[in-house]
Amino acid sequence: MKKKYVLIGIIILIVLFAGIGIGVALNRSNTVSNENAGISIDKNAQEYEDEESETEKTASIRFPGYPEITVSEEQSDIPIVLTNPDVNPCYFQFTVSLDDGDPVYESEWVKPGDAIRGFEMDAPLNPGDYEMSISIATKSLDTEQTMNGGNVKTTLHVTE
Repeated sequence: MKKKYVLIGIIILIVLFAGIGIGVALNRSNTVSNENAGISIDKNAQEYEDEESETEKTASIRFPGYPEITVSEEQSDIPIVLTNPDVNPCYFQFTVSLDDGDPVYESEWVKPGDAIRGFEMDAPLNPGDYEMSISIATKSLDTEQTMNGGNVKTTLHVTE
């Protein structure tokens, strides 16, 4: 009779722990699915491994630098990697303009560790040198509040 009560007690404990485990798992899946509800992640962003990647996130924001780019006058695709380093505590949104004019490209939000690998312009450019300005807006991963942004400049060479 005593063994029967011990066995019933063990079964109750197993069912109780299983219920707690299921509840925790459901709560986690709910949290993950609602995590980016207010942010529209850019579908063109891909995972990107930075050569100088650090292993832990920092409170400061790292902005990438960009080398000069050379394209031919027939080329309308710009081979630049717009990256959000994986150590950043925020999403990036890139706006690219030439010679401080109207934007020629604007991304959606890019999460840390992802990058946009080039973009297509509406039309090729005439030969010459253009100042390319890359404005970077930021939003916190945790609160989605605006953080410090940045502006990086490089040169786009268009050859004949």
